[in-house]
Amino acid sequence: MQNWGEVASTLLISQQKSSRPCKLETILEEGYENSVVVPKRVVYLLPVVLSMILYFMFCSDLGRSL
Repeated sequence: MQNWGEVASTLLISQQKSSRPCKLETILEEGYENSVVVPKRVVYLLPVVLSMILYFMFCSDLGRSL
């Protein structure tokens, strides 16, 4: 009978405990050094202002053509 699966090799785990505890390292986020932080007001108001400007531009054109 053929064995179609692969067998993993045995793990080499030391039974002795380390004399020094493991130390977790801080992971630094990349890409924030040169980025600009935008206030929340701008994020919410910019689409509203742009949509109002476009609305009045298109409505004034539609009103003249009727």
